[in-house]
Formats: sequence, structure tokens, C-alpha cells
Amino acid sequence: MDPINAWGTFQHNEVANLIFGIIAALIVVSILMRANLPSFHLAFVGFFFVLSANFFTVIEGIFWQEGFNFLEHLSYALAGLSFTYSSWKFSRAGLSPDR
Repeated sequence: MDPINAWGTFQHNEVANLIFGIIAALIVVSILMRANLPSFHLAFVGFFFVLSANFFTVIEGIFWQEGFNFLEHLSYALAGLSFTYSSWKFSRAGLSPDR
């Protein structure tokens, strides 16, 4: 029996995407912390939701596919809302990318 199939099916690119997402999140968080932006926590929440969606994508191949698929899509929706609200807060604060 193939050891990977014993744990369920998942694609290797999903695991690679999760690993690269963790690395990218660490880099983005370190940059945002140094930038001292007023609504940093809202952007961090968005990145957390994207990372959790990647995690749920990998886990759904192992067990409880319907539940983790729902959590994956819910995480993407909450990430979108978080980034939208964060962008709105930045624009209301008068911050621009040119500063």
C-alpha cells in the first residue's frame, strides 16, 4: 500500500503552496511591523485567513473533505473582507503607497 494514499489524497503543489505561504507571511509580517502602519492588525488578520485557507486545502485531502472545503472557502471570504476593510481604513487615514 502506498503510504501517501493511506493518509488520503492531496496534491504536492498544495503542500508547497502552504510552505511558501508560511514563508511569505513571515516576510510580510516583519515588513508590516517595521512600517508601523496604524491598521497593521487588520492586514495581519487577512494574511492569517489566506494561510489558514491553504492549510484547510491540504487537510481536506486527508479527511472530512466537505467540512474543510467549507472552511477553506470561508477563510478566503474572510480574508477578502479583512483586506477590503483594511484598505478602507488606510484610505480614510490618508495613507498612500507613495509616502
